[in-house]
Amino acid sequence: FKYRRGEAPRVVDHPLEDIKKILSVIGIDTFTRLRDTTLLLFSLDSGIRPSEALGLFPADIDSRLRRAAIRAAIAKARQGRTVFFSQPTADLLDRLLEVRPWDGSVPVFCTSSGDVWQTSRWTTQLRRYAIKAGLKRFSPYDLRHQFALQALRNGMDVFSLQRSMGHSTLSMTEKYLALADDDVQAA
Repeated sequence: FKYRRGEAPRVVDHPLEDIKKILSVIGIDTFTRLRDTTLLLFSLDSGIRPSEALGLFPADIDSRLRRAAIRAAIAKARQGRTVFFSQPTADLLDRLLEVRPWDGSVPVFCTSSGDVWQTSRWTTQLRRYAIKAGLKRFSPYDLRHQFALQALRNGMDVFSLQRSMGHSTLSMTEKYLALADDDVQAA
């Protein structure tokens, strides 16, 4: 039997306080915590898919220009694109790349032993942080949804958002934009 979703899409809209709670639980005092904090902020800033973020190499990131190149080989739609991020995230990326003992052949967001970090592991780790922060639900894709909502709320047009998220159709981008009643009322 096929699973049939409800008519109303699930609104993924975490208050800023929830994100701050998770960040306070993670910290940056070890390599893995620095990696996790950086990945969380990078995902929230850029709207990148978790698998794409975990496939980035140091050469893909330009922290001076605050952008990352998503190569076609790691993009879900097999079409490369560029994502952008904030200066605080760029600073954390620089710090992460500085403390890593590996060369450029190891992904930016790797395990503490320099191996490829799997998306399922990042999902599990983020959920553990959420539980420690007292939250019921939080996933890497929630960060992508949150990015889409914040971009729209901050005035980004839907076509730029579509491109930034790497969607081939606008209807796919719409699935990320399930607005809360407060958004509709404000509009």
